[in-house]
Parts: sequence; C-alpha cells; structure tokens
Amino acid sequence: MFGLSSNKPAPDQATEDIYRTNDGRAFFRFRFIPEAGGVWRADIQEQPSYGSRASDLHSSHRLSSGTAGTGYKICYASSPKSLRDAQKFAETWAEATWVWIKDGRRVKGF
Repeated sequence: MFGLSSNKPAPDQATEDIYRTNDGRAFFRFRFIPEAGGVWRADIQEQPSYGSRASDLHSSHRLSSGTAGTGYKICYASSPKSLRDAQKFAETWAEATWVWIKDGRRVKGF
C-alpha cells in the first residue's frame, strides 16, 4: 500500500513515498524521479535486509544508482511512462522482494 507519505507532488516532480507490504511486516521507501523521454525511475531509499538471500543485481532486479539511499534503483523491463505506473511496478517489485527475503521463494516474473 502506497500513500503512507503525505507528500503530494506536482505531476512532473520527483517524490518520495513509502510502501507497506500486504502482510504489513515490511516497509520500502522509494524516490520516484521523472527522466528525459517522459519515463520514471524508482530509486530505492530504504528496504529490508536480504539477510542470507542472494542480493546481487541480477537476483534482486536492481541497478546501481548514485542518487538512491541504498545505492540502487529498480530494474524495469520497460520504463514506466507515468508516476502511477512506476508506483505499480515498485509495489510488485517490493512484494516479490519481500517473498524472496522472508521465504526464499521466487515470484513468477522475478
């Protein structure tokens, strides 16, 4: 669930938001940033530790980011064209990541 932050951005401005997993046990903080070409990126500002799970870039579906609090951004198959699309993908990524962290299971598509 997004919307835990009270930050309401202008349509083309960067914004931060917090996502709470469906089970309510984990939080992820993202910074959504508009980029050239009308696409958005999602920097991962905070997330739960991977613990003993693989956390390399390929396994975690992340890319390096010099502007993210964690040093990473979400790796998309195709870049989202709106803030809402970026949030939807970040939600899916966060849920898949949380399943991997807590259960060691891969979610189809990740």
